[in-house]
Amino acid sequence: MTLYTELATVADELLAELGQSVTIRHRTAGAYDPATGSVTVTTSDEAGYGAVFDYDTKHIDGTMIVRGDKYVLLSPVGITAPDTDDRLIIGGVDYAVIGIKTEAPAGTAVLHTVQIRR
Repeated sequence: MTLYTELATVADELLAELGQSVTIRHRTAGAYDPATGSVTVTTSDEAGYGAVFDYDTKHIDGTMIVRGDKYVLLSPVGITAPDTDDRLIIGGVDYAVIGIKTEAPAGTAVLHTVQIRR
């Protein structure tokens, strides 16, 4: 076990204890159906742990971060990192993933910071 793997495990334990359950709903586009003019979307859910925070008003610029946006410190342990096509369900509320930043020293994910919006 490397130092960064141990740090990810510690982050996971702290977020499990002090944070809350987070469902990551991965959305995958299927084939285009010319008969309906639409693309089917399939979903798959993963459970993880995270802590939700409001952005400080000094960070709200009205463009990249808007009023009401939140960020989640999300454990990388046992999950596939969300992307901007995915959704996070936290406390029964469905959020769009706006952006994600992964802290991955030496290529090992230790923590994801995910910007979310209702």
